Amino acid sequence: MKTSLRPVQKLAFASMLLAMSIVMTLLAKKINMGSFFFIRFSLTPSLVVCSSLVLGPFYGILIGVFSDFIPAFLEATGPYNFLITIVYGVLGLLPWVIEKFSCHFRTALRKPYIFYASLALILGIVATLFYATNWLDDSFGSAAIWAKPLVLGATAFLDVGLCVSLYFWNRHYQKEILDLHDIPSPNEVAFISLISEVVVMDLLKALAFWVYYVFLANDSSTFTYGFVFSMLFMASSVDIIIMTFTVSWMLIFTKRYIHPLVEQNK
Repeated sequence: MKTSLRPVQKLAFASMLLAMSIVMTLLAKKINMGSFFFIRFSLTPSLVVCSSLVLGPFYGILIGVFSDFIPAFLEATGPYNFLITIVYGVLGLLPWVIEKFSCHFRTALRKPYIFYASLALILGIVATLFYATNWLDDSFGSAAIWAKPLVLGATAFLDVGLCVSLYFWNRHYQKEILDLHDIPSPNEVAFISLISEVVVMDLLKALAFWVYYVFLANDSSTFTYGFVFSMLFMASSVDIIIMTFTVSWMLIFTKRYIHPLVEQNK
């Protein structure tokens, strides 16, 4: 996304996004997920992704790092895991890289069949993790018989809702293309959100937890990589929905309100 913000304005905008990220992280920490303690529904990843797309990789990495580092000491919920901070730094870099790459095949993203297929694949993987492994059996407990199909059904419903909503949102974007031509389309944001969620917030974050407990905390008997990944991946569809619409809305808001205000003050 092209931006006309000067360095001081970028710093001010970055400070606002960081403050919001810290607040969102602290709020998410107060939500008790019970036996699914690795899951955390938060707007923080969306804010980090937005900062990467609007302000560039430098500010994206800074906001990602400090959005985890500062809350870790303001409200500690356990030993500080610096590997998670690194993961959030990667989250601040990857969306910018993906956007630079995806701009070369924007035409293909107008009909995001790959995105729809990816959501179906995620649902299939979650079902496989539920019924072909026992990684989450202890977390579900005696409720597994009805809870697993309920989760799968709710995920399928949300995925269909995301696809339908994304279709109409992208049509609206195409009508406003003259005003919004220099920001990623909703389909592009969905593509960026999917990769960021699966690669960073599921695969890398699970690896960061596993490495910490096995090699740094010397507690290898507590968590396996499969257990942590399964728990995070189970929530990926919800996280993709939150990230897709939050980031898309924030990009449009920035384009329509922040940039014109900056131009008036020049």
